[in-house]
This record gives sequence, C-alpha cells and structure tokens, in this order.
Amino acid sequence: MKINSIEVSIQKLEIEQVEGTLIMYDSISKKIIVFNETASFVWNIVTESERTNDNINTCEIVDKISQKYNVSEIEQTKIRNDVEEILKKFFDSGLFQPIY
Repeated sequence: MKINSIEVSIQKLEIEQVEGTLIMYDSISKKIIVFNETASFVWNIVTESERTNDNINTCEIVDKISQKYNVSEIEQTKIRNDVEEILKKFFDSGLFQPIY
C-alpha cells in the first residue's frame, strides 16, 4: 500500500484498544506504544486501507476525521498539521517502513 505516494509496510504489533486509546506492544523491541485518540484514529484509517489494499493520503485522512467530528474548514488546517505530524512519527518510529 502507499501512504502519500510512498510504498510502505506496516509493522505488525499486538494491539489493544482501551477507551479510544490504542496500546501496542512491539515484541521485537519490547516497547509499549500508546496512541492518543487522534493518533489511534489515524492508525485505524491507515490499517483499514492496508486491509482493503487501498492507497491513502493526508487529505483523505483529514476528510475522514473532519466527517467524524464535523469540523469546519478552518479547523481542517490544524487537523492537517496534526495528521502530518502523526504520520511523521509513525515513520520515524519504524511503525511505517518505506519499501524501496
């Protein structure tokens, strides 16, 4: 699958959802990763796209968040910045790995 036109693989983790928060365990690094509600929602959107073998981009993620929370166009700019930061953290932490 592609995220923002980058072919990626998504790290497989043990995942549990608790009150809108995702708690993940990486058995290789022995690390626990906790996502807030927004990061959890982004993760779920991306992994659903992976399951359906669809590509996704930041704009589509922002649209899904905007629809869920019924936000204004002005708020979408902030959401876009947040989504870009979340995706960057996913890449930086190795949760998303580019395929070259």
